[in-house]
Amino acid sequence: MFGYMNMEKFLHPDRVGIGSLTIENPKIKKELPFDAERDITEEDYQAMLGKIKRERESSVWLNFSFSVMRMKILFPQRQADLKLDDQAWKGMRDDLQLWREKSDWWRFHHLAMNMKLLFPQRQSELGLNEEDWQRMHKQLEEERNKRNKYGWRGFSELAMLLGVLFPQRQAELGLNEEAWQGMKKALDEYRSTSDWVNASIFSDIAMQMKILFPQRQADIGLTEEDWQEMYKLLLRGRVNKQGESVKQSMIMQILVAEEAYINDQGEIVINMRKDKVDLHQETPPMPVVRRF
Repeated sequence: MFGYMNMEKFLHPDRVGIGSLTIENPKIKKELPFDAERDITEEDYQAMLGKIKRERESSVWLNFSFSVMRMKILFPQRQADLKLDDQAWKGMRDDLQLWREKSDWWRFHHLAMNMKLLFPQRQSELGLNEEDWQRMHKQLEEERNKRNKYGWRGFSELAMLLGVLFPQRQAELGLNEEAWQGMKKALDEYRSTSDWVNASIFSDIAMQMKILFPQRQADIGLTEEDWQEMYKLLLRGRVNKQGESVKQSMIMQILVAEEAYINDQGEIVINMRKDKVDLHQETPPMPVVRRF
């Protein structure tokens, strides 16, 4: 864009000086720190399919449920590849009953959540009752009362489970300022330790905070260094070509989303950014909505 120019300069354009020009800096659109379509290769995808095939054939239904739930979030348009059929449902349902009988509540709770996300139309068959709610809610409060990073880590995980399994009771989860500050402090403590185990926990908590407090996602405060550490985790899972990068890929996809939250039906709604541009652009485009 040209600034003021006198007549002499107009008649002799070769004599125009740099000082007579007004230069507008172009707005550079940065890419998102992660994008499944860009960062997950076809080789990665085939390795993930191989993982769920092995888990299915070995009847390791809890692991299968985690893997297919994560792939459903990453690739909603390719769900047919996951083979979520009656055999898969029956295998998971039988294991769910087994974990209930054994009072193995960690496996029971996680398998129930994954089953609901994978088969929302069959949630009534999970058989969840008031006793299940009371047990899980008691554990939630026990984790809160620890008031340390281990407790808030457990709290954020259980709050996610309860929000999905008992969506009509989300108001009873105690997602207040104390909970936010506790999880934020835990996040910062796990960030300060550089080993990969703590980096994995950091990723988990950041994702859970985003889903549980969708209106405060900007306050999570992920830095470029955080994204670099998370990407290292993805590469670590990719090394053996066994599909182990699926978890970290899912977490990062949720963290770059426009928003993610649990709705009144217990679905995790993920609004993806339509434009693959920087997280801090001034006018975000209309998001693409996914429900799981």
